[in-house]
Amino acid sequence: MRLKRFSIIAILAIMVLAFLIENFKLSLLEYKILFLMSLFGLFIFVFCTFKYIFKIEDLKEKILVQHSQLKTIIDDTSFITYLCNVDGTILLVNKNFYSIFKSNSDSFIGTNLKDYCEGENISKIIDENNCVKETKLPLFIERKLALKGLSGIYRVMKYPVFDPDGNVVRIVCVNKNIDKEKELENRKNTFVSTLIHDLKTPIIAQIKTLDLILGRKLGNINDKQEYFLSQIKDSCNYMSDLIFNILDTYLYDEGQANIYQEYFSLIELVELTVLNLTNLYKEKGQTIKINTINNTTIFADKFQIQRVITNLLSNSITYGFQNSIIEINISEKDNSICLAIRNHSPYIPEEKLLYIFDKYNSVTNSKNLTCSSGLGLYLSKQIIDAHNGNIYASSTPDQTCTFGFSVPKS
Repeated sequence: MRLKRFSIIAILAIMVLAFLIENFKLSLLEYKILFLMSLFGLFIFVFCTFKYIFKIEDLKEKILVQHSQLKTIIDDTSFITYLCNVDGTILLVNKNFYSIFKSNSDSFIGTNLKDYCEGENISKIIDENNCVKETKLPLFIERKLALKGLSGIYRVMKYPVFDPDGNVVRIVCVNKNIDKEKELENRKNTFVSTLIHDLKTPIIAQIKTLDLILGRKLGNINDKQEYFLSQIKDSCNYMSDLIFNILDTYLYDEGQANIYQEYFSLIELVELTVLNLTNLYKEKGQTIKINTINNTTIFADKFQIQRVITNLLSNSITYGFQNSIIEINISEKDNSICLAIRNHSPYIPEEKLLYIFDKYNSVTNSKNLTCSSGLGLYLSKQIIDAHNGNIYASSTPDQTCTFGFSVPKS
């Protein structure tokens, strides 16, 4: 900036001197002084110009060094990596990228990703880039890679590159093949689903047998026997819920779950769920209050929605404080029915809330440990997503937590 200012001042000085010489009669001494001043101004101009040129060359050399370092880092990664503009123009690729097309890296610079994509995949890539540009956040997805000559599932990671004003001008895309991970996950899921399916039959048989005994179909039992048999039945029901949670999670993950929609009253379903959990909340001295609107009729899968309510309410009871109040609020917004369950329980940090609906994630903490498969909230999210609804969780430092969901009325 200083060099520019000195150059401008020197040019202006020379222009002023030329104006004076042309328009005014000057003495020989004055001409000599103006001549020396002109030489001095010209010297400053030339000096500043050369210094500016040297500075540009120095910056150019630094940029080339940084570019070389960046290329070395990218080339050393084991993933397919490239740097591009938002519109898909390629600026830099690593050896894993250009080895696919059996070419050198320089041949890709300035070309567009559409030249290397199949079908309409380029539109998906541009949509993803625009998403990164608008949100200014990294994007992580799993999909088939759009490049020609490649197959399999890849974890695509897109990172924004910002200009000095904070705008996204470039995107670094890293693609990792996860075929082996997916194969291992599929084997694990197949093993678990087979094992759980084999456990389901004897558990159901135990529950039905206990029903017969408790119903005195096989003879009379005393109060003490009834108490212990009821405890055993509760344990069997808990195990049955875990088994069906795992089975249904597998079905949703594989896209094989079916939704059977019908019209029903949400408030009636809530009241039935509260009744089924009576023993659970009364043991902790808790009170459940229900606030509702008049018309709570929705068109949804009654059985699946009840499972969501059961998961959310049982969590609220389990993690809620002794002798506290649990509120269930039913409302309507934008042609959707909303249900929110609020309790008084330990604060859940924001970083944990971000992953609370992930698979195998459990809302446990050091003050309140409990046995959990970590699938209840994950399955609840899958069910609500299948209904085109929304599920959420919030927590405040005053130890108030809210779990809720909304689904379209029809």
